Amino acid sequence: MDSPSVVVVTGAAGDIGMAIAGRFADRNARIVLCDRLADALRQRVASHPRRDQLEWHEVELTDPAQVKSFIAGAIKRHGRVDVLVNNAAKQHDGDVATASEADFEEAFAIHMRAPFLLSKAVVPGMKAAGGGAIVNISTVHAQAVGPGRLAYAATKAGLLGMTRSMAVDLGRHNIRVNAVIPTAIRTSGLLKAWTEDRDPEKKGVSRLYDHAAKQHPMRRIGEADEVAELVEFLATCRFVTGEEIRVDGGILAALRLLPID
Repeated sequence: MDSPSVVVVTGAAGDIGMAIAGRFADRNARIVLCDRLADALRQRVASHPRRDQLEWHEVELTDPAQVKSFIAGAIKRHGRVDVLVNNAAKQHDGDVATASEADFEEAFAIHMRAPFLLSKAVVPGMKAAGGGAIVNISTVHAQAVGPGRLAYAATKAGLLGMTRSMAVDLGRHNIRVNAVIPTAIRTSGLLKAWTEDRDPEKKGVSRLYDHAAKQHPMRRIGEADEVAELVEFLATCRFVTGEEIRVDGGILAALRLLPID
């Protein structure tokens, strides 16, 4: 697929979502964006240099009815979807003893049920068009989990299983399904989370960045456009499917030992 015409991106209000949108906008595609954070998404679209190619929608991905309505509307307006990027995510803290059922259910809804429903909706049109691409955004925690990430890690790992299964089932229809596995990425959302969770008095966020950078062999964390670059590649490279590619600066290649209590 050299030039996708219609691209859907979920979780688009954040830096990674907008970086992905920008990549495809540069290819003159029509980008359909959604997020639960309507004001943030509206503002980012309004200030985007290619805003005429972007349309945005407020969608609560934990609500199956909203998910189905959103994707049905996109298909009705544009005739088909060439590329679906399941980018939405929410990180829940907690281990098996402290994680709540509500958190686990929300994580499942966002990271697995919504991608399933969206993919189910776009596949018929992709088959009719002779192909398409689905890119799922997972996380390094799906492969090497940190403490207190039960719901997030489990459901993002489930998304990898879904990726492989769909790639096998849909390959004969020239529909490719791949996954991107990012590490910590320098975004406003990460900065906010680190400030609130680890540095509420805002005394040392740069120190947190430095500490995270030192965990990576490349001695830095990633940038949003580096994730978007891989998404663009996977959406357009015609003989790659069923892959799970890390954008992690080598962190999962390095041996990390747990601290001794």
